[in-house]
Amino acid sequence: MHKLQTLVDLLTCGRNLHICIHDLSGILKAESRELEFENKIHSKKFCSIAKETKAGLELCLRCKAAANTKAVKEGVPFTGHCPLGIWEAAYPVVHDGTVKAIVYVGNYIVNTADTEKRIEKTCRLTGADSTALKSLLSECEITDNISEAMKIAGFTGDYMLMLPDAEPSSDSLHWAVKNLKNYADTWYEKNLSLKSLAALYFINEKYIGRLFKKQIGMSFREYLCSVRLHRAEQLLASSDRQVIDIALECGFENVTYFNRVFAKKHGMTPLQYRAEKIRLKKQ
Repeated sequence: MHKLQTLVDLLTCGRNLHICIHDLSGILKAESRELEFENKIHSKKFCSIAKETKAGLELCLRCKAAANTKAVKEGVPFTGHCPLGIWEAAYPVVHDGTVKAIVYVGNYIVNTADTEKRIEKTCRLTGADSTALKSLLSECEITDNISEAMKIAGFTGDYMLMLPDAEPSSDSLHWAVKNLKNYADTWYEKNLSLKSLAALYFINEKYIGRLFKKQIGMSFREYLCSVRLHRAEQLLASSDRQVIDIALECGFENVTYFNRVFAKKHGMTPLQYRAEKIRLKKQ
């Protein structure tokens, strides 16, 4: 049988819909079910802009946690809008009486005018860019056939259960640790917290924190800071942008804290680091 990623790619090819499979059990660890991280989160550009502000990210994570809770508690498919008016279907993948994963099929618009109203209302609360979001509506899947998304979600979930459990991935990381690491690698510039991410997977914050540190060698917060610093180092060495702009772009809340953690790692300020890199290039 073809891998799950192949099916997801075929179902979304040439379409603006998005398939996101939220793993709750490690079911995606099998080699046949491995997915790109973009298919484990809501990764469309519209969603990314909605999460650019702290309030926007918190709202999206709360909504995702609420949808996950509904799927796990009720164990039956359902549909609905996010606060910004994007419609999606949710299909709990149940095996042996337990929800192993949730298939979300979204990025749909059922009513453009209603979605624009929801965008305006929500952006007043979160500070997200309503103009940018409305300009991206043409990149969403506009439909009046809302049953299609549920059929796609159900087919994807059923196909996933048909794939073999054997052939485990060579990745030795716990499935939840890997997902948290992927969030840090991908969303390092956002205001991520171990607490909010642990809630998405119904895992105790302290437990996953200890496991993350054991398997990665540092705490989630330390790892997130290291990813941010690495990106900042790249920008310092390859551009002449202001330090404060680089700090904010990489997820540091203020330049004072950035300077302190940067100096702790390198023994020099960001500007000294840039000067040293320029000097080495000239040699």
